[in-house]
Amino acid sequence: MDSGTTARRDLEDGARVSGDGAAMAPRIGWQRIRAVGFESGLPPLLVEALHACLPMTRIAAHDAPADVAGPCLVSVGGDEAPEAGLQRIAGTTGLRLAICACGSRGATLPAVAAGAAGVLYLHDGRDDLMRALQAAMAGAPALTATAAQELIAHARGETPAMPGRAPTSIRLTAREREIIALANQGCTFTQAARLMGVQVSTVYTHVRRLYDKLSVNSLPQALHEARRAGLL
Repeated sequence: MDSGTTARRDLEDGARVSGDGAAMAPRIGWQRIRAVGFESGLPPLLVEALHACLPMTRIAAHDAPADVAGPCLVSVGGDEAPEAGLQRIAGTTGLRLAICACGSRGATLPAVAAGAAGVLYLHDGRDDLMRALQAAMAGAPALTATAAQELIAHARGETPAMPGRAPTSIRLTAREREIIALANQGCTFTQAARLMGVQVSTVYTHVRRLYDKLSVNSLPQALHEARRAGLL
């Protein structure tokens, strides 16, 4: 079992979180976190960010009662109906952070209007997620790069769309989206396999299908086409 799988299991089972970012975290961090809407478990990128910057933190099950103390991470966007994630935000209390699936767009303004104290896009990467989580711990606005860009666009009078995937005819599976997002951060396929908790051969199988869908035959081409299609 690799470290990414162990970290994910520790978080979901309510175990303490500790990591190489412990020295970066404030002295007083979150002691308990709720996770709502993550039916298949927390995304590996989010697990890595939590593991690195929030030591001595416990996470409640996704179906924990609403009165569990502590911040709430709420899944928003992705392949679900846009209203579902916004309703989850409105239905929780305390500090609520909207966690947007890889490739999602347009969630920032609706999520804030629903009561979110911060918006974190997974495709912005582990380091950006860590910075946003640490900002939330300090009581500051918690935004990753995509969320900040959407706020700037709104200030310029460019109204973002409702939460959802960027318009494209290319449909990627959850694993394919995860792999291209990790590759965009500079991860090798071996590193991606470790973070995803799968064999490298499994990653290569997804990569071949990803290349076919994007009509490319190399990773640089895949990243270029994914960005052009709004998948990153």
